[in-house]
Amino acid sequence: MKTLLVLRHAKSDWDDLTIDDHERPLNERGVKSAARMGRLMRDLDMQPQHCICSTATRSRDTYTLALETLGQDLPVEYLKSLYTFGEGDDLEAAIAAHDGNAERLLVIAHNPAIQGFVLHTCDGGDVFGLGQIRMKYPTAGLSRIEYEMDSWADLPSTKGKLTGFWRPRDIM
Repeated sequence: MKTLLVLRHAKSDWDDLTIDDHERPLNERGVKSAARMGRLMRDLDMQPQHCICSTATRSRDTYTLALETLGQDLPVEYLKSLYTFGEGDDLEAAIAAHDGNAERLLVIAHNPAIQGFVLHTCDGGDVFGLGQIRMKYPTAGLSRIEYEMDSWADLPSTKGKLTGFWRPRDIM
């Protein structure tokens, strides 16, 4: 059994339009939301064992803030290929290529790639959550997907079940 936690980066700051998109930091709401989602993972005993994260500043900051709240040491792999806005193929390839022994893996990346990936990989589960994801995958939104497989390399041929979906505004 493998569990994938898919976290969209938290809300970014658009105040300075001269900053390159890849370098945009989080805004105040994003900082709070990233910490909130780390606390959620801790409180629901969903601590990941490894993280694969986009190289974008807002994704790296989301990782750092969530990790501080989780209160654990979490190895991270930063991948430029996750700085994508496609349909999620790059996410699937990065996850399938993960050769570690992590049973619970956290991925932090961007939309619409995250939304496309989650909708493509899930074969049922939390119907209400899937409906919300179809409408919009919000910043700092978190999905938990469970797979009946032994290796992340099996991901392309294995469908998962959505077993949870959380938005920061729903977490106190």
